[in-house]
Amino acid sequence: MKKLLKATIIISGYVALVTLIIKHIKLIEHLTRELKKNTLYFKLLALWEKKKAKGNNLGEYLKGNGIGSVAIYGAGDMGRLLCMELELSGVVVRYFIDRNTIRDDEHKVINSDEEMEAVDAIIVTPFLDYDSIATVLREKTDSEILSLEDIVYDY
Repeated sequence: MKKLLKATIIISGYVALVTLIIKHIKLIEHLTRELKKNTLYFKLLALWEKKKAKGNNLGEYLKGNGIGSVAIYGAGDMGRLLCMELELSGVVVRYFIDRNTIRDDEHKVINSDEEMEAVDAIIVTPFLDYDSIATVLREKTDSEILSLEDIVYDY
């Protein structure tokens, strides 16, 4: 009986240890993905700033390509930075699209399930998820759908 109890305690200890290791592996994988994502966003922001420092203007680039009004998918930091730059260039930002409920006193914020006002283009700021987001948006609108990443690299 003592041997069985001892074996049960040892096995329980191993199970607890394995469970803890698996949780830590999942956490490390999650943190690694977040680090890669943040690195890509940082690189895009750095390129965007370099181009601005050289006198390139993202809003003028869009207007030169016939885009005068936009909606921005993503009302987070990247979306807000894009909005400020576009409005300073005379591009009209009609609304934001975001899956989270976000309050904005200056712009309408809608969910991708809501009806979308016609704009020349929708710019997707979470560019790592562009393909899946664009697929959803194409079912809702005829507006051109652009990735912020592609715009920054092209202008």
